[in-house]
Amino acid sequence: MDISSNNNFISQSVVLLLLCFTFNGISMASDTIYASQSLSGNQTLTSPGDSRNYYVGIWYKNLRPRTVVWVTNRKQPASDSYSSALQLFRNGSLALLDRTKYTIWSTRSAAAVSNSTIAVLLDNGNFVISDESDSSAVLWQSFDHPTDTWLPGAKLGYNKLTKEKLILTSWRNPQNPAPGIFSLEIEQAGSRVFLFRNGSAISIWDWQGDNHYCFYCQVNLNSDVNENESSLTYVPIDPNSFVRYKLLNGLLKFYNGSETIDTWGALGQCTNDVSCGAFSICDSQNLPHCRCLEGFEPKIPEDWEFGGYSYGCVRKTPLQCSDVGNHKFLGVPDVSYSQNSESLKFKSIEECRLACSRDCSITAFAYNNDCMIWKGDVFDLYQLPYSVTKLMDGIKIHIRVADSTNKVKRKTTWIAIVVFVGFLSISTILIAFFKRKRIMSVFSVPLGKESNTNSNRRMCWINAVFNHNHCSCKDTAHLVLNTYCSKSSLVLLKRRRLSGGEVTMASSSSSSAGLD
Repeated sequence: MDISSNNNFISQSVVLLLLCFTFNGISMASDTIYASQSLSGNQTLTSPGDSRNYYVGIWYKNLRPRTVVWVTNRKQPASDSYSSALQLFRNGSLALLDRTKYTIWSTRSAAAVSNSTIAVLLDNGNFVISDESDSSAVLWQSFDHPTDTWLPGAKLGYNKLTKEKLILTSWRNPQNPAPGIFSLEIEQAGSRVFLFRNGSAISIWDWQGDNHYCFYCQVNLNSDVNENESSLTYVPIDPNSFVRYKLLNGLLKFYNGSETIDTWGALGQCTNDVSCGAFSICDSQNLPHCRCLEGFEPKIPEDWEFGGYSYGCVRKTPLQCSDVGNHKFLGVPDVSYSQNSESLKFKSIEECRLACSRDCSITAFAYNNDCMIWKGDVFDLYQLPYSVTKLMDGIKIHIRVADSTNKVKRKTTWIAIVVFVGFLSISTILIAFFKRKRIMSVFSVPLGKESNTNSNRRMCWINAVFNHNHCSCKDTAHLVLNTYCSKSSLVLLKRRRLSGGEVTMASSSSSSAGLD
């Protein structure tokens, strides 16, 4: 499915893409070689990958690594590349159909045209549907439906007649072309460009009518504001080069390359300080550039695995406003932070900290002559390099987190209490067990196996204890009986038959003088 113009300077291809975890798995070829088959020429053997989502897209043909600049069915991927087809109809509509002829995506053109309707991929990357006899009569073009990439000659802007916007929308992550949370667009007045994140706008630049504003001094920007539209286009300063802008994780990146260089050059990591999402920090000196603050973790871990950081980080331990005493502020030094904060008047950082600690809605503060506070999620943190911080006093922002040390102390206290109570209970049980065993050892001879003499000795001891009689047994049991008869105690005996009689519970509260 390859449609391209004859000029081969910047040749591009439109194909049916298989998006795997990496784009190395994009191919129409098989993953298996069978007996009597061979692999040669431009044939490709490709592993099947884990993804089964297919998209219609455009990329530069002769540049590596393969760079996708436009994807049409971002929200409705096809499930099978072999049975899906991109078809141009007589009415000028272009549609992606599955094997049941169900329309996955279409241009929804309603104009009735002749059978000479054609779809052409131009060298500037614009995919155009027009009448073959009149190429100026454009029925539909991909430049009117940009995705995350802004190509030379394409417009960003606002149509005042149709109320339509031409905007860039980021991918969900580098492996998923579904729309992300960032968009770049021009305001209706046409004087400023805004970056939107989840509906919140951040001003990027204001060219104030300067039609030759140089962005990285590689291109000339051209603005056009009239009664019909407000738009912005650009052209490369070097006509023999090709460039592009890409909205990636909240950063508008500028790429420059040539056919003699097999790699792309990306300019400006952390340029806009907004690429890493909430409660994370961008560090251009390290890879990966984004990391969560201490006490936080990625909100969507699988996106972070693919380099998609825009959804940011969330707390490992949620804050409980009813438990403000167990909060603390964690200092993050040497950072640049956004200016969308409120300012409070305090004379010192300690006064600022105290006021913030009492208000649970304040999630962060910084002190620089004024007490600057943030409520809700904190965005746009950028780690300053050493070359900057060594020339100035450290800048620190303080983030509210749950104080895990207090929880550890409380946990340790409860563990100590449980261990002590358990030890005391076990000790009491053991003492009671051994005392009972000592008492019952006197009656350890099984019933029916003791002699009359032993039975008489036993009855003598019981009579002495229960009836406060003087122990007068004059045989070999004398020493044992003397031991028990000489103590004042509460004696508990099991209900037990002895020589035809019955022994029940009895008590003794007086002391015996011993045996004669």
